[in-house]
Amino acid sequence: AHDHLMSASTFSNWANLVDACQDYAQKSGWRFNRVEFMRLDGPQPNAALHEARLRAMPAVLEYGQRLQSAAEVGSSESELLQEFLCCQKLVSSEAVLNAIISICKALELPGFDGKATAGRGSGSGFDVAYHDMTAPLEVIARRLRNHLAMIDANEEARERRNARVLQASFITEFGLEHGLPEVRDPTAEAMLSDFLLRVTEWGRRDRASAERVKSLNLEGQVPPGRAHAATRAALSRWVEQNQREVLIGGAVAVASLAVGAALFAGLAKGRR
Repeated sequence: AHDHLMSASTFSNWANLVDACQDYAQKSGWRFNRVEFMRLDGPQPNAALHEARLRAMPAVLEYGQRLQSAAEVGSSESELLQEFLCCQKLVSSEAVLNAIISICKALELPGFDGKATAGRGSGSGFDVAYHDMTAPLEVIARRLRNHLAMIDANEEARERRNARVLQASFITEFGLEHGLPEVRDPTAEAMLSDFLLRVTEWGRRDRASAERVKSLNLEGQVPPGRAHAATRAALSRWVEQNQREVLIGGAVAVASLAVGAALFAGLAKGRR
């Protein structure tokens, strides 16, 4: 993302932290680990990261104190906490979206198979209603490709969106590392669950589809850190609860799926 977009935080109550930590966040992959950040003694193999940490330290300490006082009765930091919850929700929905994109690519669904597409869904107009998980899997994939094409059509809007997601991820990790509660997003979890059911249904249509589903193995692609823990847990719960449903040809089809795969890679390189 462009620097001038990354420095313009859309989360006004966290703007000072994001601005102060911008250099550190970019060098750390938009991660925040409190223990690692406060480790100032000993050798510093990455001098540039260490210098960025020192520049960010005053703001980190200030916001740490604000979050500590936010837990007190009658705190005036309600807006800070509200924006934190918004960041968590944004990160969860983006992790699910990128998991769906990764699976569509792995299954080589329409629009994700490297072939030229017409770019239009069923019916009239430019169909982008990929959130409708009651549709067949290939319809969902076409609608999702249309949605991504619409985003890609406006480079500056795409960069602003990507910057917002990265900032939200950093804020989420910062808040969780300072004791703020992890809140699940039922809407994002339901969307992921419904999509996985469409995947298993698609895999039952013929042997070739079944083999593609069984070969899905996105393990290890979840960005590390606490910001995506809730989505990883949601996937694990789904697999545990639906093992009988996902049995295809004697193998658990999606037991090894991991989510949030392209969150940072996708934001940096685009989702084409």
